[in-house]
Amino acid sequence: LWAGAAVGPGPEAAPGDSGTLLRACQRWRATVAAEQGVPEWRVATDRLLHQVVLAAPTSRDALARVPGVGPRFLLKHAESILAILDQGGAPPPTPPHPAR
Repeated sequence: LWAGAAVGPGPEAAPGDSGTLLRACQRWRATVAAEQGVPEWRVATDRLLHQVVLAAPTSRDALARVPGVGPRFLLKHAESILAILDQGGAPPPTPPHPAR
């Protein structure tokens, strides 16, 4: 633990359906990190995902008020995270392919 690290419940402490949502957010993060070729923590830390799931925001404004969510995260990931939360942990629907 580094100096100043917050101590408290970790991601495994998410109650009930929050655990399902947290796992869905972690799967999303792993996919995004792999696509971008970056470590998962660069997309979102476990603590941030836990805070998002506990806050259960339903709008971009509510997501912006979650501790740890900054402008860059909002710009890049708000739509995906809100879709996961809205779907109760189910993956967001894949957009239809354009007709040829």
